[in-house]
Amino acid sequence: MSSRARTGLVVGALLAGVLYLAGLASDHFWLRLCAKPWPILALIATLSAASGPRQERAPYPRWIVRGLWLCLLGDLLLEERDKLFLPGVLAFLAGHVCYLVAYTSADRRLRPLLALPFGLWGAGLFLHLRPGLGHMTIPLAVYTCVLCAMMWRAAALHGGEALGKRAALLAAGGALLFGISDSLIALNRWGGGIPHARYAIITLYWVGQAGITGSALGKAETGSGGARRTT
Repeated sequence: MSSRARTGLVVGALLAGVLYLAGLASDHFWLRLCAKPWPILALIATLSAASGPRQERAPYPRWIVRGLWLCLLGDLLLEERDKLFLPGVLAFLAGHVCYLVAYTSADRRLRPLLALPFGLWGAGLFLHLRPGLGHMTIPLAVYTCVLCAMMWRAAALHGGEALGKRAALLAAGGALLFGISDSLIALNRWGGGIPHARYAIITLYWVGQAGITGSALGKAETGSGGARRTT
């Protein structure tokens, strides 16, 4: 992809983001629905172009692209927050599984101590929200476990050789911002509400997805795949 095309995608994504925020401020459903997909579509286009033909893509960028598509579906479903919330959650759950597979394909070192802070994060969030979850108790418990596992495996990339330092930091930072965004969604829905939370949720989400995508660009451009195994 040429630098001009990448610049166009960035400008288009930023414009769509502004329009979506305007749709939030004006409570305009159709403006939000039309604008929301474009930032993620820009990330998909950028990474897909860097990866080349689908059959030639390395495992890491291939799974990240799959996760982006599933998150895009979740984006659209969650705009109908009352009718399609659970299907939206399931789409995002599948997206997190794709990211988890991507991180594990790049580095399979266990690093159990890194799981501890994310496990505490998930347990604390779930226990705080548990009294008001009702029929969403089991879905949210599963979602929280997968989300925390995804963040753990992203953090476990640090210090490895599969992606390089910069890409590992982008993966970990992007996963962390995604996790904060999802936590804010849960707190806003079942924890009593947070003023203006939707602005923070979508901004953290987009920046997080950009970080995750950026972590895959180097691997996509070199076309190298494989996992690093340690015993």
